[in-house]
Amino acid sequence: MSNLAILLLAAGASKRMGSPKQLLPWGETHLIEHQINSLRLLQLPLYVVLGANAEEISKVITHKKELCICENKDWSKGMGHSIAFGVSEILSQSPSVEGILIALVDQPFITSAHYLRLINHFLTNKETIIVSESKEGYWSPPVLFGKKEFSKLQQLEGDEGAMKIITSQKEKVQAILCKTSLADMDTPEAYRKLRKDH
Repeated sequence: MSNLAILLLAAGASKRMGSPKQLLPWGETHLIEHQINSLRLLQLPLYVVLGANAEEISKVITHKKELCICENKDWSKGMGHSIAFGVSEILSQSPSVEGILIALVDQPFITSAHYLRLINHFLTNKETIIVSESKEGYWSPPVLFGKKEFSKLQQLEGDEGAMKIITSQKEKVQAILCKTSLADMDTPEAYRKLRKDH
């Protein structure tokens, strides 16, 4: 497969959840392990950005030798900062990388098959931004960016994610339908609903 890397964002404090969502039970493991296991199937370099509760979360990750854990000490500056931090970490270790797939820790229904569809579409045209599209028609992570967008990703700040980069260049975007749910979880109610659906 081409020279790609995966960035899994798992640095937030989960304030609305009331406890670290990364450590919530999911299936037979924790949410973060579930996501790592799905992404490891892609057999690409995997970078996991931790921040709040990093030491506690790191303890439950069992495949540390097969991925790179990057601790963002300034995680409280928001998701945009964590994206910028993670992209910079990837480029410092793999400066020739051509694309970065950004995934979130709290979208547990996304399958490795969907990630592969994003990758395969990107490989046909590396100038595009590949975004996931829900059955309802909205755009969402996971998203795959080519190297022309790396400098913009490194300039993100605060709580603003990468969507502003996507919406400002709609002519470059290719939306790929996700056959499973793109739902994420920010509250105990959302978590309970997703577990029930699972």
